[in-house]
Amino acid sequence: MKLVVAATFGSLPEATIAFSSLTSAGFNAVAGFNMNTPGTANGMAPSAYPVLVPEPEGEAARSFLSEAQSAMHVWEGAENEENQGADQPEVQAAMVLSIVRPVARFLVIGTLVMWFALNLLMCSRG
Repeated sequence: MKLVVAATFGSLPEATIAFSSLTSAGFNAVAGFNMNTPGTANGMAPSAYPVLVPEPEGEAARSFLSEAQSAMHVWEGAENEENQGADQPEVQAAMVLSIVRPVARFLVIGTLVMWFALNLLMCSRG
């Protein structure tokens, strides 16, 4: 069956969310990227992350993603009106990222260290 691009994204998190949303909605989505290792063989990260669906589902998937994106903008607009600050969302986003990035790094590095330690332990036993 021929696959068509439902949407292309500039970042792995956006593409992963779209892929998960389509899959949850019952589409037979296929990631046009490797969700486990976003880099290529030479270590360069791709600049585009396509999400694919079977050709018969293409138009419906595009419509679904478009409606989801519109709903997100409406929600963001309502939140911005409540805050009454022109740069408030950017400041909040920067604050959240300043907290999330170190936590994410800690979790990734901690997971790798635990994986390495468990592998060493298993190799030394066997």
